[in-house]
Amino acid sequence: MGLAADKAGNLYGSTFTGGPGSWGTIFELIPPSLSGSRWEMRVLSNVKNGPIGTGPFWNMIAQNGDLYGATTEGGVRVGGTLYKFQFGDHGWGEPTPLFNFSIRPSPIDTLSELIPDSSGSLYGTTHGSGGKDAAGTVFKLSPGPDGWTMTVLHRFSGGDGDGAYPYGGLTMDGAGAL
Repeated sequence: MGLAADKAGNLYGSTFTGGPGSWGTIFELIPPSLSGSRWEMRVLSNVKNGPIGTGPFWNMIAQNGDLYGATTEGGVRVGGTLYKFQFGDHGWGEPTPLFNFSIRPSPIDTLSELIPDSSGSLYGTTHGSGGKDAAGTVFKLSPGPDGWTMTVLHRFSGGDGDGAYPYGGLTMDGAGAL
């Protein structure tokens, strides 16, 4: 899992477990240039078994001063959530769910990192769920006026010339190809 960085050089990430109830944490690492003589770690949120689900996974993404991440379980549809962690006038608030993954297709078992595009959409892969014989998918999460939507861009069939079980994240080139 990767870390997100802000303009000041702080790093942000999540732990899959730990914190009260072992549901995971969202943390900040403050560099020595801002904190003193060494890196300082601060827990920003202890994940609760509530609206955003549990087990933060994937890398955090920093966009426009906010952080985005995902959980692997829980939320309204049990398959985890895409969540936003927003900085406000009084510091970091509580993470809020933006999209609830359903069981099928669900990124619940993925090791994919989310990547953003210039319009604010996020892309990732599922390792085993959602494709033919649960062989994996490539998906896009898009913000809209009525909330976020998930579009499956490709379902791996596991057959000749297609492959199965994508194990890594995606890369986007300058033209927007994945």
